[in-house]
Amino acid sequence: MHIDIVRPSGNEVDFIKQSKRLGNKGISFVYDSISKDKISSLINLEKEEKFHIILSKESFGFDNGLRIFDISLELDKSRNLIEKSTNVIFFGFENSKNKDFNKQRNAGANHILFKIMKERGNIFGICTKYLISKERISRLRQNLYLCNKYDVDCCIFSYANDPLEMRNEDELFSFLITITKNPKLSKRAISFISTLI
Repeated sequence: MHIDIVRPSGNEVDFIKQSKRLGNKGISFVYDSISKDKISSLINLEKEEKFHIILSKESFGFDNGLRIFDISLELDKSRNLIEKSTNVIFFGFENSKNKDFNKQRNAGANHILFKIMKERGNIFGICTKYLISKERISRLRQNLYLCNKYDVDCCIFSYANDPLEMRNEDELFSFLITITKNPKLSKRAISFISTLI
């Protein structure tokens, strides 16, 4: 079962409706900050819609829910951030502004980072919103190879601002199987967030 991570802006009900249309059983909402009133309204919405809602935050100090971090904002400090974190979904490695090497892609991550991610229990995130070019998809392919080699958990999500940017499970699986040729890794990436419910 796939659960998407999205960034709502007052359109939570629309996201839930679209998620149900796509056959999902839950959704994860990312907020920059969240009040107690908002949390209680989301709890009521969850009961009303009979739909799982997971709270996420782009932060390290957030204890209740999922923690995610866009590493493309801090690629030069990625090793330090990963070493100091546990159970954080790091994504955006493919957004590196550095040019590719002669014989391989500069994919924003390397075998050392993946070893540290495994040791610290961090997760490799695949954000479909960032996969806008052939170059980034090639970088993702290289990172997923290392992800599989070092047995790092991974997950795929849209990080959508609009419900129509979301994708269904079959489409995501087809995409992953095309670039990885690895059904086991692809299934794991799609269902990882649902294991947290």
